[in-house]
Amino acid sequence: MKKTHLIYILIIALISISCSSDDDSDETSTNSINPPEWIQGTWTLELGGMDSGMGFKFTSDDFCSINSSLTSCWKEVVEINQGTTVEEEIDDENYIITINSLNTISNTFHFTKISENEIADVQSFGINNIYIKR
Repeated sequence: MKKTHLIYILIIALISISCSSDDDSDETSTNSINPPEWIQGTWTLELGGMDSGMGFKFTSDDFCSINSSLTSCWKEVVEINQGTTVEEEIDDENYIITINSLNTISNTFHFTKISENEIADVQSFGINNIYIKR
């Protein structure tokens, strides 16, 4: 009887621990894009001391990739493609956004705040590009 009671208590304890959250980030899954204030603006990659024309633009409700004269924004992709979801993890130094299109294609971007004027694009293969706020 004592073993059964002890096992029951352990199971409840494990369920309670696994259901609790102990991080300070906000994680949401919606169909809208909501970058944090600290990242809003235009950020470009500097190569050899010169602006490369490549980077990112963040507004209060959109996230865009900039490649020279071409700007591609994700808000339009999310609005046009039904079934597209947006997952965001936000804290004071990180912004992680995952855009799942039709449950088949997943695009994840991870940005880390270095300073008020610099962010890093965190890559899984270890090379992090540094972007300057313009």
